[in-house]
Amino acid sequence: MTEKKYITLEEGVDFRTIAKTLTQHGFRMNHATARNQLIVAMEKLLAHVASEINGHRNKTNGTLAVNLEDLLKDPNVHEYLSDVLFAAHKTEKEVFNEEI
Repeated sequence: MTEKKYITLEEGVDFRTIAKTLTQHGFRMNHATARNQLIVAMEKLLAHVASEINGHRNKTNGTLAVNLEDLLKDPNVHEYLSDVLFAAHKTEKEVFNEEI
């Protein structure tokens, strides 16, 4: 049996806070639903990335097998994704000459 690793946020917003904020703005939600929505969005994003990678690998005669279920359960993917999204946000702000 694999040992589960849980992520503890030092920064950012937890799912309970997200759910409370959404509920206050008219979108009734609990923390489990907020988490599930993130997982669905991540699954779509990772599927797209995996498709792009697989397409690129197939063009170069390489192979890459990606199991989305394993990626979604990997706490490292969650951690790295936040870094990637922050970097993308920072780059976008720089392109439009806005402050972060």
